[in-house]
Amino acid sequence: MRASPNAELDRHLGKHIFDADEHDAVKARVLGRIDVLALHDTETGRAVGRYTTRGVRNQERAALADGAVVAAGRHRALSAAAQGAGLRGRTLREDQRSAFDHAVGARGLVLVEGRAGTGKSYTLGAIRDAHEAAGYAVVGLAPTNAVAQDLKADGFGRSAGASRSAGANRTASDGPGPGPLREGRAATVHSELFRLKNGHVSWDARTLVVVDEAAMLDARVTGELLAEARRSGAKVLFAGDDRQLASIERGGLFPELKRRHGAVEIVQVTRQRVDWQRQAARDLSEGRTYDAIAAFANNGALHWSGRQAGAEEALVARWRADSATDPQATRFVFAYTNREVDALNARLRAVRKGRGELGDDVRLETTHGAADFAVGDRVQVTETLRTARLWNGNAGVITGIDADTGRITARLDGAGTEPGREVSWRASEFTGFRHGYAGTIYKGQGKTIDHTYLLHSAHWRQASSYVALTRQRESARVFAATETATDLGQLARQMSRREVRAASIAWATREELPELRPAEGVRPAAGPAGTGQGETKPTAERSEGRVAPAATGSARCAKCRRAALADPAAGQRGADRPGGAIGGRRCRTESAARTGGARGLPPRCLPQSAKGPGTARRPREDARHDLGRPAD
Repeated sequence: MRASPNAELDRHLGKHIFDADEHDAVKARVLGRIDVLALHDTETGRAVGRYTTRGVRNQERAALADGAVVAAGRHRALSAAAQGAGLRGRTLREDQRSAFDHAVGARGLVLVEGRAGTGKSYTLGAIRDAHEAAGYAVVGLAPTNAVAQDLKADGFGRSAGASRSAGANRTASDGPGPGPLREGRAATVHSELFRLKNGHVSWDARTLVVVDEAAMLDARVTGELLAEARRSGAKVLFAGDDRQLASIERGGLFPELKRRHGAVEIVQVTRQRVDWQRQAARDLSEGRTYDAIAAFANNGALHWSGRQAGAEEALVARWRADSATDPQATRFVFAYTNREVDALNARLRAVRKGRGELGDDVRLETTHGAADFAVGDRVQVTETLRTARLWNGNAGVITGIDADTGRITARLDGAGTEPGREVSWRASEFTGFRHGYAGTIYKGQGKTIDHTYLLHSAHWRQASSYVALTRQRESARVFAATETATDLGQLARQMSRREVRAASIAWATREELPELRPAEGVRPAAGPAGTGQGETKPTAERSEGRVAPAATGSARCAKCRRAALADPAAGQRGADRPGGAIGGRRCRTESAARTGGARGLPPRCLPQSAKGPGTARRPREDARHDLGRPAD
C-alpha cells in the first residue's frame, strides 16, 4: 500500500459498492484499522488525505537506515590510472565530469540525477569502465527489461575476459585484485534480487551496482537493494530523474535519498538538434510547461483541431507526409490510453498498406485482440518470453510470417551502431505483441527517436508530457483539440498536472506531529506584505520530500531536525540536553519555546514552510494569448 489519497480509495470502492451509506461504512472501517496511518503535512500538521500502513512505514524507515549505512561505507577512491581508463576515448562536459568525479570517489552510495537527453548513459559508461579498470565487477540494473537491454547495448554485462583485461589498469591504491572470475552483467532489478536470494549470484565490497532509471523503483524494491548492499558492502550508484515517470507501484524513495545524501546533476540537454527544442526540454524539466508549449506553438509544432477526432486525423496526415519524405527515419506516436493506441496503430498501418509497403496479411490473435500482421510491419512486444529472448518493451520489424504455423520472425531495433538481433516465436504460444507505430508513454522513457508525435487528450500529466516531448532528435509535434483544451493556457495546465507517487515518508504520521509543530507561543516573524516571509504558504522545498524525524517531544528548527535524521542517536541525545543541543549547537527554536518566545528570536531557527508533494507549479498565463487559440 503506497501513500494512498482519499480519492483513490473512493474510486476503488466505487467500482464495487454502489450504495452511498455502505460505501461510507466500508471506507470508515478501512481507515479505522489500527495499522492504517493518516498522513500529515510535516510543517503545518494538517491532514493531507493520504494513508499508509505501519508495515509500509517501517519498511521505508528500514530502507533509509540501510541507505545511510551504505552511504557511510568507505571505498577507496579510484586511482588516476583507473579513472584514465574510464575517460579514454571520451570527452565529458563539465556537468558530466562532475558526475564522473563524484562516482569514482570514496562514497558508498552515489546519486546521479540526469535530466532527459543530457548524456547520462554516456557518463555511466565512463563510470563503469573506470571501476572495471580498478577491478570492480559492475552490475547494471534497470526497472524494466527494455532499459536492461539498453544497458547491455551500452556495454554493461561485457564478458569476463573484457573485465579482466580492463583490470590490468588496477593499481595498489585500488585495493584487492578482482579474483579468478569477476563478470559484470546487466539485468532487471527483480531478476537480480531473485538470483541473489537463491545464491546464484553475489555481491561484495568489490562490486559496483549501477541502477539506471532508479526513480522508477518503488520503495520496497529500493529497500531490498539497499539491504543487500549493506550486507555485502557493495557500492551503489542510483541514476535517474524523479521528474520523469515514477513507479506504478508504491511511491519511490529516490527523492528522499537525494534529499538526505545529495545528488550530482547532469543538466545540459544535447539530444535535440534544434536550439528551441533543447530550451523546451529544459523548461519541461524545470516545470515551466507553459513556456515549453508556447515554444512548440511559436515554431509550428503545435497543431490545433476543433474536435478530438480531428486532432487524430491531423496527426495521421502529418505522419503520412513525413514518412513518405523520409522513410528511413525512426518515428513513434505517443498516446495516453490503449484505446487511442489501438486506433492510431490501425490507421498508421493502413497508410503503409495503401502504399504497398507491407506483405500479405495474416490474421493473428494477440493479448490486445485479433489483428492483421504482415512482413514489413512494425511490431512491439508487450510481455516477456524468456525462452525466445523477447522482453517487454522490445520493438522491431517483422521479416517473416508462416501463415500455416503462425511463426513470426522479426528483426529487433538495434542500439546506436549495433545491429538488432533476430527473434522468432509462434503466435499460438505467445500473444504479447501488437503493432508498433504508436504506444503509451511507458514505451518511451530512456529512448531516443528521430521524430515523435503526441496526441493530446485530457489524461496527460507533467511527467508523461516531459518524457514524450524529450525523446526526439529532430522533431516533436503536439496535436490538440479545442474541445479538450480551449487555449494554450488550459493545454499547459492539463500537461503540467502532477500525479504524486511519493513514499509515505514524505509526510508525517500523528505520532510524529509533536516534533514538527513549533512550541506554543512561537511564531515566525511576519515579513513585508506580499513577500510571503513568515507565512505558511507552501514553497517548492516540500516537493523534494521533506520528512519528519522520530518524535522526541521537543520543537526544533529545520537544521536540528535534519541533524536528528542523519544521526537519530545524536538527535535523542540532543533532546536530553538543555536547549536541545545537537552536534554542539543549541537549538534556538527550542530555547525560544522554553522562554515563551519572549526574546524575539529571529525566524531562521523556526521550521520553514514547505509545499506538500501534490502541489504543481501553475503555468504562467501572461499576455501571449495570441498563442492560446488556433487561427480561425
